[in-house]
Amino acid sequence: SNKLRFAKYHGGLHAELAVLHKCNVNRIKTVVITRVNKQGELLPIHPCTTCKRVLDKLGIKIKTIEEI
Repeated sequence: SNKLRFAKYHGGLHAELAVLHKCNVNRIKTVVITRVNKQGELLPIHPCTTCKRVLDKLGIKIKTIEEI
């Protein structure tokens, strides 16, 4: 849950970076991000500058659900 992640990492952790803690970073080539409202509709989303910078540095591409 978000509350557990907030406590564990001393702040919010975006999904783009959370996956790096759970998976072998060397095997990740692309991260797909999406945002869904309560009605189940897709909403526009873009990674924050920090997430983009970290993933770019690691050579990991970021795609939105609309791009795939």
